[in-house]
Amino acid sequence: MRAAWTSLWTEAFYKKLLILADRDMVEARSNGILANADWTMTHTDITVTSLLRAHALGVVTHNASIMNAGACDLQLYNVCQPISLGFFTDAWNPDSFYERIKENADLDLLTFVLLDIKVNEQSKANKAQRPRYMSIRLTVSQLIETESLRHTSTLLPDTTLAIALSCVGGGRDNKNIVSGILTDLVDHAEDAFEDPLDSLVIVGKRLHRLEVEYAQDWRKTVKQVYGCALD
Repeated sequence: MRAAWTSLWTEAFYKKLLILADRDMVEARSNGILANADWTMTHTDITVTSLLRAHALGVVTHNASIMNAGACDLQLYNVCQPISLGFFTDAWNPDSFYERIKENADLDLLTFVLLDIKVNEQSKANKAQRPRYMSIRLTVSQLIETESLRHTSTLLPDTTLAIALSCVGGGRDNKNIVSGILTDLVDHAEDAFEDPLDSLVIVGKRLHRLEVEYAQDWRKTVKQVYGCALD
């Protein structure tokens, strides 16, 4: 059964009745899923419906990779080239990532930003240092600094939407998601993003109305800056 390809385990293993949630059930009959639900692991449409019906949402069990955790409820279909952002130093400010972000933005696609970590470094100097994890504020400040040098309007601080993801996955209770334009994120207090590890998503202009409905704080920017028709 192609609809059940994501799991090979049987009802005998789970000792539970397994109901295949096909496309019709998920899109047209999701209220039945939510009727007596204690938790759910379906997509944004059901999440939004749950919030509208004042259902409390439980913890989502993510996959093993932050790339497909889906915690910020943006479509994986619109994920383009991911980038890695390294720590800037006094002598070296690597900015090759900027071209990838621009290519993604030109296609109205989002960019997933993986943040640098300094753990178990090989040099003698670095071995003596404590582990370092790039923070959201430092990440955004480096993006803004790079935009000021490149001048292509790809990462304008006042009009570029982004989502900061902290402590996603691993069953931890202190997961935190903060969204806003770059100016907002760089001005947030450091403790607003919880402990590492962090990631950042730069939002593209190809947005579904459900994605905007899930994050109402975007609405003004999405309409006035990104030019999306939402009504």
